[in-house]
Amino acid sequence: MARNLMERKSAETLIDSMKNGHIFSVQFVKADGTMRNMVCRKGVRKGVKGTGAGYGEGAIKALRTVFDMQKNGFRTIPTDRIVRLKVKGRIYSV
Repeated sequence: MARNLMERKSAETLIDSMKNGHIFSVQFVKADGTMRNMVCRKGVRKGVKGTGAGYGEGAIKALRTVFDMQKNGFRTIPTDRIVRLKVKGRIYSV
């Protein structure tokens, strides 16, 4: 598969532009320095309590909230530490 290079801002824009329910995978460096692979989707509303950090489009912190399909729960992606995105079969190196 061909890899496309992408800047962090473009990765944020790509994640923000995805439709709710769209499944994608992401690889990023966690705060402790280890790599994390996640298969996730946007727009999941089941189980949302209305409380939380309030991260998302236009937020000050570079985080995006998604639903982790493997852990069956909500997680945040630190967009400033993304290494790779896979969307619609295309792999992007950030």
